[in-house]
Amino acid sequence: MKRQPDTKREPHLARSKPRVSAKAKVIQYLSRREHATEELKQKLSGAGYEPEEITIALEWAKSHSFQCDERFAVSLHRRRAPTYGDRAIESELGQLGLKGVLQNLAEDTPSEEMLPESERAFLWAQRRYTSQLLAIYSAEEGIDKAELFKLKAKAWQALTRRGFEIRNIDAAWKRLTVELNSEQ
Repeated sequence: MKRQPDTKREPHLARSKPRVSAKAKVIQYLSRREHATEELKQKLSGAGYEPEEITIALEWAKSHSFQCDERFAVSLHRRRAPTYGDRAIESELGQLGLKGVLQNLAEDTPSEEMLPESERAFLWAQRRYTSQLLAIYSAEEGIDKAELFKLKAKAWQALTRRGFEIRNIDAAWKRLTVELNSEQ
């Protein structure tokens, strides 16, 4: 267990006030990537800033359009969408206090920007399982149903853990097998 420093006997171990202002720290964080308001609050409080200073810095960042929760949600969706389903992305947004933002954005965002979850599930399964499916289909002794079932179960578990809806997993797997069968 880690020992807490005794700041009375060892004053150099006491947490000192950060050297840069909270506004400067917010800009540093936002220059790397978009952040949610809650995420910035946690980072700033962990860095030793006072709550009033954090509030002022975040209001300043929002007023100058440096920080926007909706923009963060779009950014998170773009980063996570190729490998995660809507449930997982929505859950991550919910942990940051942005529950429901993704649904509102889906209505406002052009459809060519946001692929449907069924398409993303298919693309993920295609990248991961095409070579294994081809090996099963091209076996000289015919298709091994047991191996095909094991691979399907493995794909379903992986896609479920990644937050894809069951109906989209089913559609993706059927489409993948149909496309591979038609190529054979």
